[in-house]
Amino acid sequence: MGIGTTDEDYKALIARIAIGERKKLKGTGVLYIKNWGETVLVFTVAHVLYDSFEKDKNNVIFIDFYDKNGNNHLINAAFEKISVGEKLEPYKVYWPENYNDFEKEYDMAFISIPWEEWMKSLPIYELRKPLTNAEVYGWGYPLSMIAEKHLEEGCADIKGTVVHSGKNRYSLTYQAPTREPQVSRDNEMPGYSGTALFENENGNRYFTGCLSCEAGDRTAGSRVWVTSCSLFWNEISKFDMSPSIPDSFLPYKEFTLQQVDKFSKEIREALHDMIDELIEDKKLVPADCIKGNSVESNELLCNEDRNRCSKYWKGQLTKAVCFCGVLDKNPEELAVLEFQKENDKIRVEFLCTEEEIEKSFRLLLKSPLTKSIRDEKGIIFLWNDEDSSYYSRIIKRKNIRNIMTSIADTTRKRKKLSENSYWFNITDQGTEESNVAVIGMGALFNEVIFESDGTIQKMKNNFSKLIKKAWEVF
Repeated sequence: MGIGTTDEDYKALIARIAIGERKKLKGTGVLYIKNWGETVLVFTVAHVLYDSFEKDKNNVIFIDFYDKNGNNHLINAAFEKISVGEKLEPYKVYWPENYNDFEKEYDMAFISIPWEEWMKSLPIYELRKPLTNAEVYGWGYPLSMIAEKHLEEGCADIKGTVVHSGKNRYSLTYQAPTREPQVSRDNEMPGYSGTALFENENGNRYFTGCLSCEAGDRTAGSRVWVTSCSLFWNEISKFDMSPSIPDSFLPYKEFTLQQVDKFSKEIREALHDMIDELIEDKKLVPADCIKGNSVESNELLCNEDRNRCSKYWKGQLTKAVCFCGVLDKNPEELAVLEFQKENDKIRVEFLCTEEEIEKSFRLLLKSPLTKSIRDEKGIIFLWNDEDSSYYSRIIKRKNIRNIMTSIADTTRKRKKLSENSYWFNITDQGTEESNVAVIGMGALFNEVIFESDGTIQKMKNNFSKLIKKAWEVF
């Protein structure tokens, strides 16, 4: 969930953390929802909890949330510190064993709390490390703005620019509303600890990490360390808190519709209706689109978590529209797609990776997937990396031959490849033939959906032309 949400929606995720008494502010956190109905986490940093829980394994924590209408949701209970291997259930706190309180290294923590119905209205975010010079922002509860009567009034924004991005943390130059001559850096930052920082890219917000501590001595000015989202990801994985496949395509509907300009009224309406029919009538769900031995499980590079990546599920929904909405296949066929092209049976595989095509093929050729399934003639990959030039292109079967001969760059290697893989063969005439083509998801959408007049028949005709073009040998 990202497009269509506002900063106020994300601000509702922000947690005010107090320990012992509600007024004793310790820091800030952010709600992390794995799946509806399951235990949820509050991401923060270890030093917010460390002093209290090192003295006493059990402490009462007060966690305040405020929705965009100003309604308060308070969770308070006795919490217990746990380690890796112990059961994760509500009312637990955790930070890594290698956390260094002096240097503030590995400064991450989470607090587990029960699911509550009001959380249904909250956005679900993706985790992504920011690049140098990226702009990030968030909201926290600095001590310098504490308000005991109306706690929500103590929430203040903070924004900054990434200076350097490392493995487990990045440095940030920041601006905060409490910066005044009489307010020192030492007095400004307490309470901001644990503040979630987001990057906004085209309306989609990515969690980049939680604010940790000052960076450098006082001469460094407004510079802080931020614990990277990658450390949070690594640690929650130890508790099986990585998100599972989404339950519905509804959060990704708007992403898919955005591929059509609003002035293309007929096409947009047709696409809107197809998506609604697939979700509501044909009961399409994300689980229909994938299988256990997907090509994507073969060590292919992906900088995001596919289970929570909006670009990934936008691509899968686009695939479903084209194959189920246009070609009238059933949702249960999406995981194993096939085409009949004249006398050739062609498999279709969705592929979402930041890896270059040649390297991807080198990895995939080591996979059992290179062996023919039944009487297949070849395979078409649907390429879903939006940042790649291949996203909007078609790489014809005849052109893939050059990639294959580059991988197998001697006669002996080509003969061996031909014997062991149906992706590549040497004809009786001694010429090499590729049995692979690539269609970028952008090209698929543009040529099948966008270049139509909004009618299914035109889309079907466009689809047939596209496959013919991709499968050209000469």
